[in-house]
Amino acid sequence: MNYKFSIVTEDDLSTIKSQLLNFDTDIYHSIEWLLLNEDLQEGEIYCIFLEDEKNCAFFPLIKRKIKNTSFFDLITPYGYGGVAFKKNTDTAFRENIFVLLKDYLRNTNCISVFLRLHPLLNNNVKESGFVFGNGVTLATNLNSSYSDLYSKYSSGHKYDLKKSKKNENISIVDDADFIFFDDFIEIYLETMRYLQASDFYYFDKEYFYKMKELLAEELKLVVVKLNEQVIGASLFMLHNNIIQYHLSGTTVEGKKYQPSKLILDYIIDWGISQGYSFLHLGGGVGGQQDALYKFKKGFAADDYSFYTVRLITNITAYKQLCLDLKFIESEIDNISNFFPLYRKA
Repeated sequence: MNYKFSIVTEDDLSTIKSQLLNFDTDIYHSIEWLLLNEDLQEGEIYCIFLEDEKNCAFFPLIKRKIKNTSFFDLITPYGYGGVAFKKNTDTAFRENIFVLLKDYLRNTNCISVFLRLHPLLNNNVKESGFVFGNGVTLATNLNSSYSDLYSKYSSGHKYDLKKSKKNENISIVDDADFIFFDDFIEIYLETMRYLQASDFYYFDKEYFYKMKELLAEELKLVVVKLNEQVIGASLFMLHNNIIQYHLSGTTVEGKKYQPSKLILDYIIDWGISQGYSFLHLGGGVGGQQDALYKFKKGFAADDYSFYTVRLITNITAYKQLCLDLKFIESEIDNISNFFPLYRKA
């Protein structure tokens, strides 16, 4: 079988937008998402198309140079980019795609590849020596009536929603004009500080405004107000038939009014009315079935396996980089932990 490989960099992105209309994609495969996140990942856009006569795969990637070497590695941008397939791509092609990618990259200066697969679109893979299960994420299937889904909410969620909806001082605002965008940013950052989140999640204002500019009509902001005070806000991303629950925050004072529950209940009802198929909620912290997982599960959500792919495309260079940083052989051989290991230093 003859395979064709094509590299697309930032200068050529506009040429592939129409091509991707024939693929099963989410927001994480869009050129706008790549442009938003290349600086966040400290790299440059480096997309790969891999195809034969009938089938085609698209890898949205960020290329990161490795200091003081001629080598680079590749990583999925923040989120679940993984790989997108052309509609009606054969099962055999899908199953062999990571081996094909590795074989191709062996002939380049790439040392390693780290892919975060999409839990809804890339959920038919099997664990192997380079495909690893990383817990589950949650999604609510919206191909149902609101009343049917509401009946499947957890009893705690239904109790809190009923109580909050009775409060005449509370209102839900579908903020199509992003009037409360600055409030959302402040509340999100306040929430990250409250949760003592890792540094990565403290996005600066420039990132938020760039997101609003690039994603435009594929962003949806919903806020909850107590009288005239915003006490909770969530930012959703809309693409094809999937709603992504992207970023959210609640003020410390507003927590007792359950704004996050009100917002998710609202977006489920709205998503059904607009013909969306899924609300993807993400998972617990680090893929664990923790309190965050249980909160999301309570919205009639189902589990979807989340996988990562870890490819070493130049084993000699990979090992030498790790040895130079004083890692031992057993650490280097265990790619199920931090990967690529030389980035841990």
